[in-house]
Amino acid sequence: MQLAARLRLAREEGNPFQLVVLDPYLAIRSQRGKNGDLVKEDYEEMALLRRVCVDNQCAGLLVHHLRKATSTDASDLVSGTSGITAAVDAWLIVTADRDDGRYKRVEIKGRSIPERLLRIGSTTRESNHTRTYVSRTPGGW
Repeated sequence: MQLAARLRLAREEGNPFQLVVLDPYLAIRSQRGKNGDLVKEDYEEMALLRRVCVDNQCAGLLVHHLRKATSTDASDLVSGTSGITAAVDAWLIVTADRDDGRYKRVEIKGRSIPERLLRIGSTTRESNHTRTYVSRTPGGW
């Protein structure tokens, strides 16, 4: 993987890093086989990216797009197969809040973190920007 070699070189040249941001995922995604198992291919690709981050002792943030279709399960919104969300340690999905367009809805799930559902919006007071965070558990506001 070209990414692994580039990260190794950066470390060897004395350029420390703690976070690798890959945006968008499609820019680094491998070519798919014609008759392959798509779920398995997605899972293996995510596992490889995870391994690169573990080997380099850094966190990885992969930016990926959502499907146009709607779903009540946020993991179904990820473009691609379930192999993408199955292989990662945690994911968060940001969507418009269906109840109030002033807010974004952020769903967070992971292997060793509690599930969280956040509603995030911003308010402006004169020249200062103040962020308003409202946190709720899965199941609704």
